[in-house]
Amino acid sequence: MKVLIIDDEKHVREGIRLLGEWEQNGITEIYEGGNGEEAIALIQTYKPEIIFSDMKMPKMDGTRLLEWIKENQPSAKTIVVTGFDDYHYMRKAIHSGSLDYLLKPIDPEILNQTLEKAVSEWKKEEADRKQKESSAQIINEMKPVYQDRQLTQLLYGDMVRKDLYEEIGFFRAENYLTALVSVSDKILGEFSDELDLAYFTILNIINEIIKEQKCGIGFRNTSTSGEIVIIFWSEFTQIEKISMQIYQTIKKLLGVSCPIAIGKMVDDISKLKESYQHAISGQTDPKIIYEIEKYLLANFNRDVKLQEISTHFYLSREYISRKFKQEFNVNISDYIVNIRISKAKSLLKNSQLKIYEVANMIGYQDDKYFRKVFKKVEGITPNEYRALHA
Repeated sequence: MKVLIIDDEKHVREGIRLLGEWEQNGITEIYEGGNGEEAIALIQTYKPEIIFSDMKMPKMDGTRLLEWIKENQPSAKTIVVTGFDDYHYMRKAIHSGSLDYLLKPIDPEILNQTLEKAVSEWKKEEADRKQKESSAQIINEMKPVYQDRQLTQLLYGDMVRKDLYEEIGFFRAENYLTALVSVSDKILGEFSDELDLAYFTILNIINEIIKEQKCGIGFRNTSTSGEIVIIFWSEFTQIEKISMQIYQTIKKLLGVSCPIAIGKMVDDISKLKESYQHAISGQTDPKIIYEIEKYLLANFNRDVKLQEISTHFYLSREYISRKFKQEFNVNISDYIVNIRISKAKSLLKNSQLKIYEVANMIGYQDDKYFRKVFKKVEGITPNEYRALHA
């Protein structure tokens, strides 16, 4: 523990230093100052637990110093030391929260009794502060788990107390709609089995996007592994767009795909389970679309026809085309072009490769056609792009 002695008379400071039973009270460091201004600088630097302060000092007197300490270092225990047996100073000391009031010349026995009392009270209050901090930390750590459990309970039709809605971040509305975000074992594996970190990271992305729209809340389904559920209560016409933004942001930041299935709208909290079950029934179709996306990424450098995809996945061409456009907001042919151009941009940075070689590597046998497509997408020719990034 640290002690600060403030008095404009050096012999008074030396007397207190000499008379105090510092070691017995766990005091390891003692600092001195001659006025309030010096005291403030020392307090800000060393953060002493116990402060002895004179009342009448130049530049800044004890009254102003005590007020500053009360405002800026409230945990410190202050002991007023003065040569004036004056009720005015005593009242000021008490008002500023000082522990005690000592008169000069200082009685050694009273000094050490007061010191022992100050140390004891500081330790007791410090223990209370640590306990409160620990409790607050536990509450903060448990809050997301508590929120997830309450919202999961609500999802399955078990009503929670009305006074808890605000606490768990749920908004009462006329209509609701749920969306189901799938978190696969592969995704969880990316986080080295840190499941809580995986869910926290993905949920943080989801809720940051939803908060901008003030339209819902995302939470971990505590009854089913690998599920995050979003409950929407407004902006229903924008849900497709919001879901796409969530998907793309997760993919961009984390490099993983989390398919999102959207349920039907319901008109009461008690029917949330119906919306959720509807999302489950549609979950298979987004999964297939993302498998198709993987297939395209693996075969971007050859001419993949819609019929080939249809045969491979046992789905109609019309269904694939419609679902892919709905999920990725772009048709399959344009999606392939985007993949190819992205790869071409990477290859063009290699000055050893000819333009026709780059074209062949990404699936274009005609380099003139490749040049035309590249300029249409990027606004500049492959040669111009290479010059800019050489």
